[in-house]
Amino acid sequence: MRNGRLLLVALLAGTALLALPGCATGGPELAGATWVLVQEEQSASSLLDGTEITLEFFPGEGVIRGSYGYNKYAGNYEVDGDSLTISPDLCWTTMACQAEGGMDEEQQYLLTLMKAESYVVDGDTLTINSGDKVLEFVRG
Repeated sequence: MRNGRLLLVALLAGTALLALPGCATGGPELAGATWVLVQEEQSASSLLDGTEITLEFFPGEGVIRGSYGYNKYAGNYEVDGDSLTISPDLCWTTMACQAEGGMDEEQQYLLTLMKAESYVVDGDTLTINSGDKVLEFVRG
């Protein structure tokens, strides 16, 4: 009799777990790739030209990681349909950039990323819309 009750409790608990809404970290099409930022042709004075800027998604953890120049960054994200939210509390390393002003450009990239509103994956291209700015990546 006791085993029957335990089985019933286990079945009810399992059913209740299935009824709970899942975490919206999703975006499986984002995972499994290192996305590399495509930089528009900029003036010769751009300090990040020639610097590979990367972004990786880990849906099971709801975590992003990436690098830019000598620095790395990480944080949390959520996906709901085509909506993308990146936590405003990204953490990053701050190794000194050799070129004056390089840290400012790196900060601009991170600030744009943290303002993400939506995304589209089209083949090997990831486009992140961040208000009035767009970040375009290719699968690396």
